[in-house]
Amino acid sequence: EVYNWDFEEGGKKYRANIWDFGGQTIYEAVHQYFFSGRALYIFLEGTRSGGNQSIDSQTDWFMRSAELFGGGSPMMYVQNQHEDFAKSISYDKYREHYPFLDQNHYCVNLKSKRGVQKLKRAIREKIAEHDSVGMMLPHRWYQVRERIAELAKKAEAGTTKDPIDIEDFEEICRKQGIENREAQLQLARYFHRLGVFLYYDDENFIALKDKIILNRNWATKATYQVYDDEKIEKRKGRFGKADINRLWNEPEFKKHKTAILELMETFLICFKLPDGQNYIVPRRLDDMPTGADYCLRGREEVPFFYYYEYDFMPAGVVNALSIRKNELIKGENKECVWADGVVFEIPEKNLLAEIREKRLGGEQKIEIRIVGDDIPFMADTINLELDKINAGLNQERLRIDVKIPCICPRCQREKKGKYFFDY
Repeated sequence: EVYNWDFEEGGKKYRANIWDFGGQTIYEAVHQYFFSGRALYIFLEGTRSGGNQSIDSQTDWFMRSAELFGGGSPMMYVQNQHEDFAKSISYDKYREHYPFLDQNHYCVNLKSKRGVQKLKRAIREKIAEHDSVGMMLPHRWYQVRERIAELAKKAEAGTTKDPIDIEDFEEICRKQGIENREAQLQLARYFHRLGVFLYYDDENFIALKDKIILNRNWATKATYQVYDDEKIEKRKGRFGKADINRLWNEPEFKKHKTAILELMETFLICFKLPDGQNYIVPRRLDDMPTGADYCLRGREEVPFFYYYEYDFMPAGVVNALSIRKNELIKGENKECVWADGVVFEIPEKNLLAEIREKRLGGEQKIEIRIVGDDIPFMADTINLELDKINAGLNQERLRIDVKIPCICPRCQREKKGKYFFDY
């Protein structure tokens, strides 16, 4: 959900856009709608029992994701103490792991409201001192932004349309004296970067190019309807025209189905099948079968093997790779794609690549195995896309090593203790 919070601090008026992330694992891919480099993050952790507890995997995942996607934005840690049970933590150790955390942490009971006013006061102060607050805008830009805020409120109440057309935005600009169309489009791109609204002007878009999405609630609601639908879940993430018409039949979505699909493809949530009518959400598929060796089926050659090793691997890297290069997925109906893996095929070069996420026993890596006539071509194709995906992360805090195993006879015999070289 997305909310507006208007308040005063130090004699000045502020408006905060509050985005409530869905905490369930299945929604991780949708979080990218909200991660921003111009934000204050609040991590709310519930406690249902006391005692000492270390940093759990879900906490670590969210903290590291905010660090990688959040562009250095600060974070406040809040503990919601159910029945006043406290989780005893070493906050100094938390800050060692996550240096972007605020120096103070906060304990509240949301049911009894204990500590809530103190927390709200601290949040107001943090927002007021945030680097992105207080930036001077030309008065005309400010007037345009205020008009957009008015429309967003009306759209949320259902009294005006959302998305609006780019022509509507241009008219708002003209009324504030911004006549030049290129200046209008530059302002739209700037507001997109600020998070005021969503706007894409890529020539590859059909419907999305000419739309401005005022409320991210609109985008997330449409996306969640696909994620939460029982029929799509039973079909393991596959959906088609009948599902689109059924799910997005409400007035707010009915005229914008193509734009919603383009938005989901832009955020690498789904991809279109070759028939042009059906789609796949890789995150909703089953996991890749263990022990299945797709590269060796009907082949005698030894696969070329290497891997990308992460100190922290964000959710959905292989999903993003599958979507970006979906034309290479093996199978007439793209059967060889899973929630954590994919098989690529280039028939004209007799090439197969098996790509699989591994997260067991502390491992966080993507394993790649290739067979065929031009292995360097397939490896370069995969590496180029993975490097593009990784480039969108915080490179200062992310460590990725690309490793290739030694092929000497001794290492080939060893199941453990193999030597690996840098790729």
